[in-house]
This record gives sequence, structure tokens and C-alpha cells, in this order.
Amino acid sequence: MPNGQLTEMAMSNYLLWLIVLIIGYPFVLVAVQIIAYGEYDKKRYTQRVNILCAAAFAILLFLHLQTEVFYGKDMLDWLNEHDQ
Repeated sequence: MPNGQLTEMAMSNYLLWLIVLIIGYPFVLVAVQIIAYGEYDKKRYTQRVNILCAAAFAILLFLHLQTEVFYGKDMLDWLNEHDQ
């Protein structure tokens, strides 16, 4: 790399929210189990939380994969300049 400089790691905000969702999901599920009273309500609310989290995960993953990330773009440009 020219002058020993490195480019920063590319990270989208969608990836941050995916990590938050993955870490927070068990806590939300336990909270629903504690708050809901009765077996029927627990099953119903747990199913809704599962569907909501699965939909959020799918949407955030899709949006994260749609971000354009160029790893090493500066290095490729530098190599192309010196290649000519």
C-alpha cells in the first residue's frame, strides 16, 4: 500500500442492527415468556416475536448485502497507476 496507509474496514449500519438483533433476540424472548400469562398467551406472543424477528433479520440481511463495499479499492487504484 502506498505510504503504509490502510483503508478503514467497511461496515454498514444494517450489519450493526443485525448484530443487535442477534444479541437481543434471546433477551426479548425471555421477557415475553415472563410477561405473558398462561400457556396460550405465551405460545401466541412467542410466535409473533419469532415471526417479527425472522422478518427483521431477513430484511436487514438483504439490505446489508445490497450495500456496495469495495475492499482494497485504494490499493487496486494504486496498483493500476503503477502498472501502466
